[in-house]
Amino acid sequence: LSGLLYDLALAAKMIANKVRSAGLADILGATAEENVQGEIQQKLDVMANEIIVKAMDHGGRLCAMAAEERGYDTGFRAVVRDIQGVDRRPNGWDVDGVMDARRSWRDRPENWGFRCSVRDGQVVNVDIGHDFARR
Repeated sequence: LSGLLYDLALAAKMIANKVRSAGLADILGATAEENVQGEIQQKLDVMANEIIVKAMDHGGRLCAMAAEERGYDTGFRAVVRDIQGVDRRPNGWDVDGVMDARRSWRDRPENWGFRCSVRDGQVVNVDIGHDFARR
């Protein structure tokens, strides 16, 4: 958890640095893109999203990431709805839960179970399917 918080704090410092020079760096105003709610994206929001994704992606501490600024180009997008259990293993743990998956934010979500396997502090596998959800 401390590593995850460190990554997030580092991203926040990087965003604060960019905000201080926002007028000079041309990151004020709107883009030509829409987010998943159909709102026009702001340049500062897109920049902050990119910084957070890059900061959180490198460590292998997350099973999944989701962001409002990411579109639905292809495939499904998922939101974790419930963590149903954590099983300790000799060198890590398995996290079981339920997520809502959809192709578009307008679609009705489908419920899927997942198991995220963490070994030696790194995410090594994520399995998704209806049979992974605990009842």
